[in-house]
Amino acid sequence: MPGSVWKNAERSGLKEAVGILEAAVLELEESVPAQTMPAPTAADGPREIFLVHGHDGRRSEVADTIRQLTNTDPVVLHEKPDRGQTIIEKFERHAGGSAFAVILATGDDVGRATGEADLKPRARQNVIFEMGFFIGALGRSSVAVLYEEQVEVPSDYDGVLYIPLDGGGGWRLRLAKELRAAGLEVDANQLK
Repeated sequence: MPGSVWKNAERSGLKEAVGILEAAVLELEESVPAQTMPAPTAADGPREIFLVHGHDGRRSEVADTIRQLTNTDPVVLHEKPDRGQTIIEKFERHAGGSAFAVILATGDDVGRATGEADLKPRARQNVIFEMGFFIGALGRSSVAVLYEEQVEVPSDYDGVLYIPLDGGGGWRLRLAKELRAAGLEVDANQLK
């Protein structure tokens, strides 16, 4: 008899301990932020194009071109709901589903190296940060950098093909070629 009482008490204590542990696991799961998901593959369905930009007004022109070429809306971060997230959390959430990034490097800021006299137009810091993120996450072949010809480009990225935002619109066809080479469906006949 004493053995069965001990076994019942032991079982009761184990059940209580298991309940406590399960509650702790649930609490931990709810407190840990969601992890960034890897970029989808072609088999996963639609593939998003993320548009990185500064303050320049060419964002609409580039977004319209992406829309015309791919028949999909690009991901433009400030157009997405905040949902109580910090900027970096919002960026990670939306960048994680992207298959390609278009970086719009326009002269929104100015700067110079120490010892130089002249200020040069530069892309905003968020543009350079996000460009680096996408190069690391997607690889250089899935990132296209559109730039204004006077804009200083990062020296660590020298040797990579940049697409100048020429006045004649030739950049649009070059962007179409890069998107197609990355495996995205593109119809250049839709350009207006």
